[in-house]
Amino acid sequence: MTTLRSRLFIFISLIVLIILGISVGIIVFVRQKAAPPVEQPPAEDQTGQIDSTNFPVQITPPPVVVPTGIPVKPLTTEEALKNGAKQMAKIFTERYGTYSSDSDFANIREVETLVTMSYWSELEKKIGTGKPAVFLGVTTNAVASDVVEYASGKAMVEVSAQRITTKGSSTTQTNEKAKVWLVETKGIWLVDKFEWVK
Repeated sequence: MTTLRSRLFIFISLIVLIILGISVGIIVFVRQKAAPPVEQPPAEDQTGQIDSTNFPVQITPPPVVVPTGIPVKPLTTEEALKNGAKQMAKIFTERYGTYSSDSDFANIREVETLVTMSYWSELEKKIGTGKPAVFLGVTTNAVASDVVEYASGKAMVEVSAQRITTKGSSTTQTNEKAKVWLVETKGIWLVDKFEWVK
């Protein structure tokens, strides 16, 4: 048989537990009422596309305004080919003209796919031809290009470039020009000859 003191302790403990249970229940109920609804991400269909009907607001792009009175002339085939030649000349000039004495002739290896087979046989001979005693690094940025000569399948493009040269601890910046001869093979321009203009 339990003593009066034990019964009193059990009774008070039960009352405290009941009050705690009611308090926790009220807090949970109030928080559920006050919590904002959880938004579901847009549903994806079987193709991985987002179903735009699940968005609450439809966003429409601004209207495209085409100026009136200015005719838009499509490029001719020749103009497109010339643009391609200018772009290839700039890409080649930047890649070939940017190098570091620490990069083990990476600038030459990177242009192998941009040149003709005959020109690659010339460039390949330059790989491993010596390393300067002092660090030498050149960064080349092609600024502009212009088609100087153009015939069916052949072009000569003049490229204006800005070159930053670091030799040892000194840095210099120069503006130089290069001539790039290209030939077109199956719609792709390849470099056939390159030289810096003195």
